[in-house]
Amino acid sequence: MITNILIVNNYRDIEEDKEAGKNTLAVILGREFSRYEYIFFLLLSFFVPFILYFEFNFDETIFLPYLTLPLAILLVKMIFNYQGQQLNKTLEVSAKYSALYGLLFSAGMII
Repeated sequence: MITNILIVNNYRDIEEDKEAGKNTLAVILGREFSRYEYIFFLLLSFFVPFILYFEFNFDETIFLPYLTLPLAILLVKMIFNYQGQQLNKTLEVSAKYSALYGLLFSAGMII
C-alpha cells in the first residue's frame, strides 16, 4: 500500500522527472504501466487476506480490510482520470487508504 504512494508521486511527476534526467519506473515504462502497477498493488493487498485465511487458518475477521473496497475503486478511478496537480488528491487518499487498510488488517489479525 505504501508503494502506491510512491507510484502516484512518480506518475504525477513523469514530465518533470524526464526533464531532470531522473529515471524512475514511471519515466522508463510510461503512464500506462504506472496505472496498472498501481492497480496490481491494490489487488495484491486484497489477495493477502485469502492467503492468511486459507493457508494459515486465520479467522474470518482477517477480511476486515475488504471494507475499504469502495475507497480502492475510487482510487482506481482517480489514477485513470486525474492529471498533474489533481494527483495530489490521489496521493492524499492513497495515504489515508493505506492507514485505514493497515488498521483494519491489524484488527483482523488480532481479533
